[in-house]
Amino acid sequence: MIDQLNQKFAQISRDQKQLYFTILILALSLYLNACADPSAQQAESSALKLQDGKADIAHSLDESGLSSGLYVERAFGLSTPTGEKILAIARDWELGQLSEAEEYAQPRMCAHNVSEVLERSELPFYSDYLVPHMISAVKVRGGLVARLDNRDKQGFIKSLNQLFGGHLPIGSLVNGCLYSDCSGEGGDGHIAILGETDDEGVVYLYHNNWYRPDNEGGERKDHMVSAHYYDDLGLRRQWMKTPWIRVHRDQESDEIIDVEGLLPAIDDLDPYTGFFLTVSILPELLLELGVSASDELFCPIGLLPDPMLGACVDEESVYGRFSDQMTKACLERGYGEACTQTHSVETDEYTATFQRWSRRVYEGLRGHQACPAGLVIDHDLGYCIQETVSEAGLRGEAESGTESEAELTGELEGHVYGPFSKEIVTRCLEWGGGQACASGRLSLSFFRGLIGQ
Repeated sequence: MIDQLNQKFAQISRDQKQLYFTILILALSLYLNACADPSAQQAESSALKLQDGKADIAHSLDESGLSSGLYVERAFGLSTPTGEKILAIARDWELGQLSEAEEYAQPRMCAHNVSEVLERSELPFYSDYLVPHMISAVKVRGGLVARLDNRDKQGFIKSLNQLFGGHLPIGSLVNGCLYSDCSGEGGDGHIAILGETDDEGVVYLYHNNWYRPDNEGGERKDHMVSAHYYDDLGLRRQWMKTPWIRVHRDQESDEIIDVEGLLPAIDDLDPYTGFFLTVSILPELLLELGVSASDELFCPIGLLPDPMLGACVDEESVYGRFSDQMTKACLERGYGEACTQTHSVETDEYTATFQRWSRRVYEGLRGHQACPAGLVIDHDLGYCIQETVSEAGLRGEAESGTESEAELTGELEGHVYGPFSKEIVTRCLEWGGGQACASGRLSLSFFRGLIGQ
């Protein structure tokens, strides 16, 4: 998927070549003028202000020691309709949190606050009280979860350059964890929403800020929980924006050359204080940027994977092995035999057997969590699972040979639900997994063996 991101950004960048060419011509003219009259040109050539939000091209070493030919990035966040909606609601929540301060302006509520903003943005699928669970939800729905290599500055810069040419979509989730797997206690991880970039090139994060005077021996400093929250209301957390990074790019290649960490006091979000940083890009944002994980997923011939629905689709219908809960609800609504009837597709490589429902029926029964109703995320596997198979008779009489005896009797320990990657389906077929491989549902024990877990 990262290759898709870079290809997409390359296509966008081609439209801006004339702009970069203009930048180079202007920079060259400044250089020539400086050669003719260096004393008069010194102040004028220190920076070149542009109107596209990517200005301040330095032509000599600045106070931070950065080399010449850099500009400060003022448009680090990629804008999409959904991203702008998330940002607007994140700003509204800066005031709205006070109306429910007893629940939200509290310790260990960073994920809960981000979830609230996403829910208000009509994105309820990622809600949780735990940071790693939110990350799993993004991954399950086909989003991009990328670990940033921030063991050193060059690793961090390289990681950013690999994402949309060194940009992130506004509305992306940024989290820092004390441990690489984001395990630990509730206070060992923190999560934020990527916001705007200002005219000084400061990239902001919105989060349930914990930085306050008692972290600094009672001294009040910039970007802390406000005096009104801390002194007047006795609150120790506040949803607000704080500075994150400032990005410097090379004017010729447009690659990131340097990244400043602007607030190391908030150590679990700073790139250089030892916490493990991850960026999670919601699939809704990727879709608006023309990027999807679906190319990596398998569906039977003639169908397309839809990871946000958790099934394979065509224009009118949804195909897959649906949860017992959804099947039961389908029957209770009176949709009859269509709820349990199975259909088969045969090719030289595989046979796939699945249920087929109209989009309207499926979407009406699916629910608003990351997984379809009746399934839960297995956070170790990164997939939706059904832990037990009950009321198996609801599926009706299976066609001969399409179900194992255990499936008919409901004596299973559970199933993992796709869509699965093409690589996993190929391996499954090689291992003799049969019809289940292409049908989008595998037994939990078999799947664990398949991925070596």
